[in-house]
Amino acid sequence: MFKNIQDKLGIVKKEEIKKELNQEVEKTNLEKAKGLVDFGAKHQNPIEIIESGGNFNVEKIKGIDSCSIENFLFFLKTYLNGPIFTDTYNKNHGYGTGRREWEKKYQKLMEEDILQYYNSNRLGNNKIGQVISALDIFSGELEDADIKNKLKDTQLRIQKEVGNLINKDEKEIQIYHSLEDEEKVELVKKFSEIVKELVDILEKDNTK
Repeated sequence: MFKNIQDKLGIVKKEEIKKELNQEVEKTNLEKAKGLVDFGAKHQNPIEIIESGGNFNVEKIKGIDSCSIENFLFFLKTYLNGPIFTDTYNKNHGYGTGRREWEKKYQKLMEEDILQYYNSNRLGNNKIGQVISALDIFSGELEDADIKNKLKDTQLRIQKEVGNLINKDEKEIQIYHSLEDEEKVELVKKFSEIVKELVDILEKDNTK
């Protein structure tokens, strides 16, 4: 079994985990939200915060370096702690005039905590993909048949209820990229509800 799901996915360094554990989540996220909105307004990219995030106190989670459900819970809660926000580059992601060009120019000017907050947007396709990949990895490594079945149920719900997060069109282009912001927000809110329900199930099983 993998030692650490973050290591397996290659997305979070241990120093970043320790840094996040030391944050006062709710207050800090509200301050970051304001800081990000102010930064966007100053640099020609108005940002609208839909949800500021910070609904879980990840400091209470143990077992970060163990092959355990706690490790998986930490990963899921870290995703759910992220904000949901939109900007002016809904369908314009490319280099030259799009979001990547804006990020290339302005991310280096962001304060570190604002940059981390910006990169934790739950609307981000890479963030969604990481959660779905984590489900695949963890369900493949886990030995507990009951929990494996619950993870499979969650995967089926994702496909059935928010399939356009991951489905592709006839040209093999991900449908999610072509959606309007409002559609993306509704899908991600529903996706977050499914992930939250999985967190609740795993926490109950983990306290038995």
